[in-house]
Amino acid sequence: MKGTGPLHCVSVQPHLLDDRVMRYESGMSGFLERTDFEAGFAAQWDRYLAPAIDVLRTSRRRRMLFASLITVTGAVTIGAAVVIWSAAPDFGPRLAVLTQPVFAALVVALAALAMIGAWVPLLGRNKTFDEQLEAALQAHIAAFMRPSDNAGFASLIIGDLSTSGILPTAPFTVSGHYAGSNAQHRLHLLQADFDIPKVGKKVSKTTRQRVVVMRVSLAAAVQGDIHIDSNIPRLSAMQRSSDGRFARCHVDHDEFDVVFGVIAVDPQQARGLLTSDFADRLLALHRNLINPLATGRGAGGHMSGLFADACLTLVIEVPEPPVADEQSVTTASLEQDARSRLARFAALLHLADILPHEMVSPLLRPASLDGRQPLRASAPSS
Repeated sequence: MKGTGPLHCVSVQPHLLDDRVMRYESGMSGFLERTDFEAGFAAQWDRYLAPAIDVLRTSRRRRMLFASLITVTGAVTIGAAVVIWSAAPDFGPRLAVLTQPVFAALVVALAALAMIGAWVPLLGRNKTFDEQLEAALQAHIAAFMRPSDNAGFASLIIGDLSTSGILPTAPFTVSGHYAGSNAQHRLHLLQADFDIPKVGKKVSKTTRQRVVVMRVSLAAAVQGDIHIDSNIPRLSAMQRSSDGRFARCHVDHDEFDVVFGVIAVDPQQARGLLTSDFADRLLALHRNLINPLATGRGAGGHMSGLFADACLTLVIEVPEPPVADEQSVTTASLEQDARSRLARFAALLHLADILPHEMVSPLLRPASLDGRQPLRASAPSS
C-alpha cells in the first residue's frame, strides 16, 4: 500500500464539523487523512469519488437552474392570466375566450403543474456513491487484502456463527467479503445483513441487522471453545443451553469484566489466553469500533469474540445506515462512512497483532498478495 506508515488502531470518533448541512451543491472538500492507516487514501478519494461528486453537483445545479426558470415563467404566466381575467379587457369576438374564467383557471393549473414538475426530479433520486467508495477502498488496501468471490466459505463462516448462537438463525446476505494475510495470519473480513422476522398482530415484518465479521487464523487450535461477548444476556443463554459444557470465567481485569462476559470449556486455558494486555487491547478495539458506530439508528450494538479450532472470530453489530439520497448525502456523512470502513480493515490487522504469543507463528509462505513486504499493525497510540 503506497504511502502508509506503521499501522495504528484507528479511532473513528465522529469528527468535529459545523452543524450546517454541507451539501454537494455548496462544494466538496478533499478527504483529510487523520490516521496512519488513512495515509494515501486522499489520492484514491480524488481518483474515484471526486469526479462522481463533481458530475452530481454540476447536474444538480443545471436542474435547479432549469426548475428556477420554469418557476419564474410559470409565476409570470399565472399573474398575466389573473390580470386578464380580473380586468376583462375587450379583445374582440375572436379572442373573447381569453377573458373567460375557465380559460384563466386552465392556464393557472397548467402553469402550476409545470412548476411542480420542474422540481420533482430534484427530490429523492437515491443517488449514492457506494460503487465509487468501494473502488477507492479496494485500491487503498490492495497490498494485503482483496475482494473474495468465495461465497460458499463466507456462508459457512456465517452459518457456524449462527449455529453457535452468536448470530441469529435468519436469512442473510453477504454484502462484502475480503480475504488476505499479513506476516503471521490469514485474514477475512465479511459484512452480512440479516432479515430477522418480526411477527406483528396482522402482518409479518422483518428488521435488518448488519454485522461485520473479522476472522484471524491461529497457529494452534484451541482446546474447547471460548466465547467473549459484551451482550451478557446472550452469553448467559448460551451457557444455560450448553448443558454444563461451558463455565463462566473472569479475567483479572476489572474493566474487561464489566464490559465483557466470558464462558469457556476450559476456564484455565481461557484465563491463560486472555491476559491483562490482551484485555486492554480488546477493550480499545471495542471503544474504537462500537462506540462511534452506535450513534444513529440501531445504536447499542455489541461485540463478541470466539476462539474455536484454529481461528479467532470477532463479530461487531453495526447500525444499518439510512437510505441515502441526494438530499441526505453530505460531505460529513460520506467521509464518515469512508473512515468507518477504513477503521474496520485497520482493526482487523490490529486484532491479528494483539493475539497472545502462543497463538502466533509465521506462515509457511509469503503473506503479501503482491510481493511487497507484508504489513504489520503496531500498538495503538495514546
